[in-house]
Amino acid sequence: MDGRCLRAVVPFAPVKCRDKILVPGQSNNVCIFPAIGLAVYATGARRVTAEMFMAAAHAISEQVTEADLEAGLIYPPASNLLAVEAHAARRVAEVVFARGLARAVRPDDLESFIRSKIYQPAYASLI
Repeated sequence: MDGRCLRAVVPFAPVKCRDKILVPGQSNNVCIFPAIGLAVYATGARRVTAEMFMAAAHAISEQVTEADLEAGLIYPPASNLLAVEAHAARRVAEVVFARGLARAVRPDDLESFIRSKIYQPAYASLI
């Protein structure tokens, strides 16, 4: 391995490489697919395109900090997952609207629109 590989799979335990501890990350199931799904749901997209996947990937990569990279992460930490997904879904929605694929009318505030479509579980207290 010699520290020159890229591994983006289901979660595994951290790996020691030379003098660093590297944390494997998930790509499609945790980062990409939820953002695509949220954007498609919110916009009523008529189809899903490769450009939408690229927009999601770029949006997620924008949120990786230098500190994340130093820690061996290639994706933003899961502790910020909701914000990561909302940002990526907004970027995907921009593509949907730009390509005329939306069934919904483009809102003035796309960020708020996307966030309003996020499922928020609310359960009645049984106590």
